[in-house]
Amino acid sequence: MQIDDDHSLQSVDLVLDLVEQLAASPRQLGVTEVARALGISKARAHRHLRALVRRGYARQDPATERYEIGVKLLPLGEAVRERFGVLDAMRPQMARLREATGQAVTASVLADGAVTVLEMLPGRTLI
Repeated sequence: MQIDDDHSLQSVDLVLDLVEQLAASPRQLGVTEVARALGISKARAHRHLRALVRRGYARQDPATERYEIGVKLLPLGEAVRERFGVLDAMRPQMARLREATGQAVTASVLADGAVTVLEMLPGRTLI
């Protein structure tokens, strides 16, 4: 039983690593790139990517056959973001700062060595 549990956890870890890799990439990725980055076989990468595509968490471009993050993650992110009560307190301050400067205002958090944007108010100018 322990072996099955370890294998299941490795698969979950792999899928999450895959989602994070697709989300962090500014461009679409091929199976070979994904497999190389994660240190797995192309067949294994392809299986997991296909599962993510079926569920809407990844998208495959029919013309290039390359992968990118799927739109299904947007509502999940929005649902989670609303749980951070600190944003409710920050939004009025962010709006005042934007009005005073005309610039974009961003609330971010550093988690596990990476910056995650929690809220962004666009500026009044292009720059």
